[in-house]
Amino acid sequence: MILASLVVAVAGGADVAPYQGKYAKDASFRKSLAEIPGLWDRAIPDIEKRLGLTLSKTAPIRIEVIDARPEPFEAVKRFTEPAFSTRGSGDTDGDPIVVRLHAEFMVNGVQDWRTSLKHELVHAVMRASMSDAAHDALPSWLREGLALWVAGQTDDRLASIQREKRAFADPTALFPGLESGQHDLNRYAEDALAIEKLATDHGPDAPGRLVRLLVEGKEAHAAIAQIAGGSFESFRDACRAHGIERAKAAAPEGWEDFVVIAEADTKAARAAVRAKAPGFLEKRPDSPLVPDVLYWLGKSCRIDGDCDDARPPLEKLVKKHALGADYVDEALYQLASADIEQKKFASALARLESHVRDHPDGGSLDRVVERAAFCHAELKNEKEALRWIAIFERSFPKSQYADEVATLKAKLAAK
Repeated sequence: MILASLVVAVAGGADVAPYQGKYAKDASFRKSLAEIPGLWDRAIPDIEKRLGLTLSKTAPIRIEVIDARPEPFEAVKRFTEPAFSTRGSGDTDGDPIVVRLHAEFMVNGVQDWRTSLKHELVHAVMRASMSDAAHDALPSWLREGLALWVAGQTDDRLASIQREKRAFADPTALFPGLESGQHDLNRYAEDALAIEKLATDHGPDAPGRLVRLLVEGKEAHAAIAQIAGGSFESFRDACRAHGIERAKAAAPEGWEDFVVIAEADTKAARAAVRAKAPGFLEKRPDSPLVPDVLYWLGKSCRIDGDCDDARPPLEKLVKKHALGADYVDEALYQLASADIEQKKFASALARLESHVRDHPDGGSLDRVVERAAFCHAELKNEKEALRWIAIFERSFPKSQYADEVATLKAKLAAK
């Protein structure tokens, strides 16, 4: 992976080096980079206060901003690493703790990268305050719960799981209990709510008192039992009950209608989606469920061939409701498909290239690359069409669209 930018952060402030990645000429992105020192200066004191820690002035914490998919590229594959992450221990001279921000996720608007940076700085401060062994021994839920709670992301994570289809039949399914089952992003709400429960029941300084015990070397379950009273098991049960109660209380208005639309989309019942989605959007324009409904409506219209009806909801999703949305990359693809159907190849190409450039974790990449090659061919950009065909061949040799690409390649060769 190519390092595209480096920001070195020290306890006295952050020093930002020039960015040289694919967004180097993007004024908005350069402005975002310039925010990092101020974000550091505000975040570190708050983290220290809430966790009862003091970051050493020599703490080797480094912030790196890099491109997840650097340009130019010869092939593409779906990016599966975290958008933002923290790694390393800082225990060894010359081996800093690295907070890594992938530039695309600072640009595409789907995540709040500023609160995510604070989240990662919580991890960094924890790593800087503990030995490798002590930090690695912490349960994942505890590390993530503390970071989410301090960064103020609890309600955002709770809103995110409201849209999880597994929760439709049983909203309690996403709260199996701390340290039970697989730990993934859908468990982050449970993690954060556990720390919220600790602070609610035992005082706002309880998480900090817990962290100090952990830094002193106390085992996690024993430290929790000391702060919360009783056993870890009783704390876990109380947290699960709290999480379920908070999730039910936080369910947005119209959730039942949303579930009906979601299930219609799953069954490809486009007529039902088109009948029910407009009413939902009209009655609940500020609902956190709006982005999903916009996508399902736009997709249904586009697949039905009603491109003019598809554009407004899809463009509204991309331009106004991207933050926290799951379907921005898919919306770009649907809009590009509508453009192609109406022979607006330049507009389609811009959307497809944005999908590849700004959404490295986006799906349907083989179709996106094939469509980009097709658009270049239609625009008489034979050289660029052949370049995208070569990218497709290197990236997706077994794709279901391989025959279409081969046909396009032969057509271009015959000219």
